[in-house]
Amino acid sequence: MTTHIYLVGLKGSGKSTIAKLLGEQLRVDVIDGDEITNRLLDARGYESIGKVTSPVSERGMGEKGWPIMGQAETDGVEIICGDYKDKPLIWAPGGGTVAHDYVELRNINVELLKAWGKGFYLVPDPDDRTHCIVELASRVYEDNEIALKSGNMANYRHPISPEAKKITGSKLRAQEVDMEIHWDKRHELYRVAAEITIPTRDKTPEQIAEEIMRAA
Repeated sequence: MTTHIYLVGLKGSGKSTIAKLLGEQLRVDVIDGDEITNRLLDARGYESIGKVTSPVSERGMGEKGWPIMGQAETDGVEIICGDYKDKPLIWAPGGGTVAHDYVELRNINVELLKAWGKGFYLVPDPDDRTHCIVELASRVYEDNEIALKSGNMANYRHPISPEAKKITGSKLRAQEVDMEIHWDKRHELYRVAAEITIPTRDKTPEQIAEEIMRAA
């Protein structure tokens, strides 16, 4: 079994939960989300992911921030693949790492990840678009409500697409629209980036982790 495992998938797919569980069961390091990318952006004088592309944030760059963020993601992938070349790691890269709009950079990321370890795409049902959109959007909405009530806004995930941002009457519907757009853009890219697709519908986190360990 390889102990170089990376997880990809849309927001709400359970990457963070499963990565943590795998790390605990295999007793290896875990890197979650955009941690390294955010450190690189900060060191370069930019806002974190999500804010670097903001036109109103203090250090936001608007549309000019997208290639800056893309380059930081690729630099982060190179650093982690190098630092953990001979050390075990469970890694859940940010959702855009292998699926953003900068084809050259995302292809570099996929090539580096595949050479480094074995990838798993977490998705409720890879053949049921409607179910996936409804389920994932609902998870994000529920997580956001928990973040609002607890005051932990670091865990709040805003809709990214312009179409979803225009929806003001329903936060859940905004998340569904956002998920529709991301599914259509990213579903096949995640399939390509990962060696194995793991359908997660009606499975517990423990069952998903066990399936990954068997396949790794």
